[in-house]
Amino acid sequence: MKEYSKHSSRRRFSEEFKKRRVTEYEKGEVTVTELSRLYNVSRSGVYKWLKKYSYFESQSILIVEEKESNSSKLKEAQSRIIALERALGKKQIKVDYLEELIKVAGERYDSDLKKTLSTKHSKDLD
Repeated sequence: MKEYSKHSSRRRFSEEFKKRRVTEYEKGEVTVTELSRLYNVSRSGVYKWLKKYSYFESQSILIVEEKESNSSKLKEAQSRIIALERALGKKQIKVDYLEELIKVAGERYDSDLKKTLSTKHSKDLD
């Protein structure tokens, strides 16, 4: 994934590589800090890439970086989905239990409790 010259001890990333990283940043997929850590480049180095290759820089548009990237927001959303699915599962178990309880009670008392509970009596309609 890293592209650099073999002739010097200093790493040199290709122009295409830098442009791809800048595009990832512009799409909100990564932050400057994440790029810096992923490719072991100083933050100032990443900012130089942005200054040189960014579409926004060429249009004189100020870039304001948010603290959270899309990847961290996605992870947070996925963990929230898991928690909600767990809560939904617990509620479904409770509903199933209560429906079975109504069924058993109806058999014991020889009555359809679902109809009895959902039907309004004439005195309740007034």
